[in-house]
Amino acid sequence: MPDREVIFGAGLGAWNGADTATAAESVQLVTQADRDGLDLFSVADHPYFGAKLDAYALVSFLLGQIERIAGIVTVTNLPSRPAPVLARTITSLSTLSGSDWLSPLYRESRPRIDAAAAAAGRDPAQVATVYNFGGRITPEPLAATRGEHGRWIGGSVQQWIDELTTAVLEHHASGFIYRSTDDTPAAGALARWATEIVPAVRDAIAS
Repeated sequence: MPDREVIFGAGLGAWNGADTATAAESVQLVTQADRDGLDLFSVADHPYFGAKLDAYALVSFLLGQIERIAGIVTVTNLPSRPAPVLARTITSLSTLSGSDWLSPLYRESRPRIDAAAAAAGRDPAQVATVYNFGGRITPEPLAATRGEHGRWIGGSVQQWIDELTTAVLEHHASGFIYRSTDDTPAAGALARWATEIVPAVRDAIAS
C-alpha cells in the first residue's frame, strides 16, 4: 500500500489539443477526463510555436469548465516566464481552482529534488513523483513492452496494469500522466486509459 494517494492524469499536448485549430477538442478531452474519474490533466508550454495556445491561459480556462480534476503545465518554458511571475501565476491558479501544485518529475531528477527539499528544510517524502510518459494500448499483449534502449513502448491493458502497479509498489511512483503515441483517436485512447487501466491499478495497489 503506497504512503500517499497515487494520481492519474492525461496529457493534452500529445493529442495536439493545445493549439488554435483544436481548442474545442481540448475542452472535450478535459471534460471527458473529469467525467471518467482521472485526477489531473496537463498541457505543454510551447510559446515559440505560433499556433499553440498559451499554456497557462489554456489551463486557467479549462479549470473553469470542470468540477474536480486538477490542471498543470508540463514542462514550463522558463526563459519566457520569470520565476517570480511564474510563482505568482501558479499560486493564483491553485488558490482560485482549489487544486494543489503538482510537479511532474523524471526518475533521474528525483535525487536532486530530494536533496533540494532537505536543504530547504522540507520532508522529501512530501514531494510527489509524477511520471509523464506515452505508449500504445494494444488489443493483444506485446512480446516486448520496452524498446531497444529500455524505454516503455506500451502493451495490452494487463501489461500496462502490471507495469504501473510495479512502479508504485516497488519504485514509489506517486502518479502518472498518460499521453497517446499511436494512431488511436484521442477520445478512444483516453477512455481506455481512464476506464480500463486506471481503475485496475488503483484496485491492485489498494490490495
